[in-house]
Amino acid sequence: MNLDLYSPHLNKNSRNTYSMIVQHSIFCNMTPNTVDTIRKVVNDQLIPKNKAEYGQFMTPSVIAEFMAKLFDKQALNVKLIDCGAGIGSLSISAISHLKNIEQVDLWEIDPIMSKPLEVNMKEMEIFTEDFISSAVTKLLDNDHELYTHAIINPPYKKINSNSKHRLELRKVGIETVNLYSAFLALTIKMMADDGQIVAIIPRSFCNGPYYKSFRELMLKECSIEHIHIFDSRNKAFKEDDVLQENIIIKLVKSKVSNQSSDHKFNDYQENIFVFEDIVKPNDPEIFIHIPTNTRTFSDEQALFSKTLSELNLNVSTGPVVDFRMKEYLEMEASEDNVPLLYPHHFENRKLVYPRVHKKPNAIRVEPASQKWLFPNDGYYVLVKRFSAKEERRRIVAYVVAPNEINKKWIGFENHWNVFHIKKHGLSKDIAFGLACFLNSTIVDDYFRVFSGHTQVNATDLKNMKYPSIESLGELSKQYEITIDQNEIDRLVEGDDEAIQQKLDDARQILNDIGMPKEQQNQISALCFLALLDITPHKSWKDAKERMMGITPIMKWSHEHYKKYYAQNTREDFRKGSIHQFLEAAIALENPDKPNRPKNSPNFGYQIESHILNLVISFETDDYQSKLKEYLSTRTSLIDTYERARAMHMVPLNLPDGNHSVLIKAIIENFAPRFIHGGIPLYAGDTGDKDGLFNKEYLKDLNVELDGHGKLPDVIIHDPTKNWLFLIESVTSTGPVDHKRLVFVSAFPDRKLYAKFSSKLAWETEVWIAEHPTHMIHLNGTRFMGPYTDKELDS
Repeated sequence: MNLDLYSPHLNKNSRNTYSMIVQHSIFCNMTPNTVDTIRKVVNDQLIPKNKAEYGQFMTPSVIAEFMAKLFDKQALNVKLIDCGAGIGSLSISAISHLKNIEQVDLWEIDPIMSKPLEVNMKEMEIFTEDFISSAVTKLLDNDHELYTHAIINPPYKKINSNSKHRLELRKVGIETVNLYSAFLALTIKMMADDGQIVAIIPRSFCNGPYYKSFRELMLKECSIEHIHIFDSRNKAFKEDDVLQENIIIKLVKSKVSNQSSDHKFNDYQENIFVFEDIVKPNDPEIFIHIPTNTRTFSDEQALFSKTLSELNLNVSTGPVVDFRMKEYLEMEASEDNVPLLYPHHFENRKLVYPRVHKKPNAIRVEPASQKWLFPNDGYYVLVKRFSAKEERRRIVAYVVAPNEINKKWIGFENHWNVFHIKKHGLSKDIAFGLACFLNSTIVDDYFRVFSGHTQVNATDLKNMKYPSIESLGELSKQYEITIDQNEIDRLVEGDDEAIQQKLDDARQILNDIGMPKEQQNQISALCFLALLDITPHKSWKDAKERMMGITPIMKWSHEHYKKYYAQNTREDFRKGSIHQFLEAAIALENPDKPNRPKNSPNFGYQIESHILNLVISFETDDYQSKLKEYLSTRTSLIDTYERARAMHMVPLNLPDGNHSVLIKAIIENFAPRFIHGGIPLYAGDTGDKDGLFNKEYLKDLNVELDGHGKLPDVIIHDPTKNWLFLIESVTSTGPVDHKRLVFVSAFPDRKLYAKFSSKLAWETEVWIAEHPTHMIHLNGTRFMGPYTDKELDS
């Protein structure tokens, strides 16, 4: 194999190295290390001009392997597309993982990479033409394959609105501003239904007006199944000095966090979020919020409750673009000009003006320049539009006070975002409160959820939510420009110590009154505090009883304890905490109207009066004596779980006979609890199947039993409902399956039930003698009732 035929751009040493690699490799057997070695050799030889023109960033093998594993492995008749294939790193990993390959189509326009690609991907269809033009032509001619799988690392480069590519894309209804989103949009249009796309792309498409059309297309035609976050900007493509924050995204055609700061995936972790936390249902901008940790944010949270328009505030980009206004700019401040502020004029959040710098310090006020200036009639809050490489924070806010600028006008250079009120200054309270809020860690986290790039646009800030004017005023009272980050976070997020202390107090009380450890968790503590209306800074003596439903409890927990739970966790509150509170008589259900329907908006729970009297004494010397008194008259939930449920037992007349212990338990313990007034018609055991057999009664029911070999162990009739219970006693041989039509399978203990559970028929019930007060229901549309033939067949 002569590399000179296809690699004229490689130097002699590189050709020899690459030749040795490919001569001993077939693509389907290549190891990740081999592919990476080829990639590095080729990457070093790429022409910088072409690299910039094509937006080339080659995929490391560890990333390619991770991406390929996101595909469903059982796929058949795979038709794979890889546009911008490079040397084939992604396709090699995808083919190795998917196996059942029917077709592979690859696009690569750079000859330096397309030649090695041909060697690596023998017998695959390789297009050495512009993907956008090629794909658009195929879509317009309806002459293209519908691919089942796509794995892509598209080029990253802006495309101008009047460029050839933009005009081509508009022919197929695609409007976007970057090559990567253009490649992904075209790929989406070329996929079959249920087709899977795995792509590594910048996350800049998640927000901002320029990508709105692309977001609409993607969310209309696909569902987001998986997102992987690289928390560091420069690790995924560190060899290429890429500053974009990249994500790996998996889409499924016609159908939501994972994160790693390490491109080797050594610190991989997975989190699951409901889709409404990723794309807000009523968001007109269709921003995609990608959580950077397990912290989630809700518009109902007090910190993020108001839009800027609701606060009557504005934010806009600094209007002075220096290269367009050179004739008005001056290096030195004087009486004849006014300050022009750049980001370098601030140090440790303090204004340092004037400052010796290569940039000007001032701007002359003339009719042509004055329209770009702001009046010095109040306070302005400034946020930098760009953060430096690996800077810890995205949002950094500064305050400009009117007494710091002894001029009538102020100029704000284009690298700022400026908060104002219709081009006028803010009050001191609003300005200081806003700066405090914007400089907090929680706001920086909140911003990162929907903004993946280093730029902070005015549009981003407009689409954020803010505290109320009153809350901003409260923040301003303690905010000083010199306070440290911990103090800012304490002011904004509240006193975490007080929150933790109240949660610990609630857990202590729940433990004292005998609640199991499962009901001493955070959710139970929050339910307890909510029913007592104990906020973090309230004293326990201020506890009171009030009615609350599950959703109000969750909202209250969020508002006062900053603990947000998604709506799909309501059952964790109801079944995991409130249900046990009711069992232990800690809370009461609708004490004012016990028969209130469960779907009533007024359905709720209230703390029990004896518990209220106890908790009021929690911080006093009387608590221990009050607790002792309470425990002497109340039964703990632990004891409740251990003792049998108090039920009215209806006795059954059982003829004398030698029945097994389990059959006896079925007759004496199961039937009185669950078949009130039931009449036993048959009870047999391994030694005497005719121990009880009321053939006449069964005959009157038009039931004729043919052969003991197919009889269940117990038959009981419920005359009030005219139901016939067929019960199998399972001790060693196993339960009855569908063919025997057993309604109830009975077990002596849970251990034996576990052994046979996989063999039980659906639409049946299970009873366990060692827990006689409970039953297990195996699916079906009803509990303890017969099914029609139609229901059984469906």
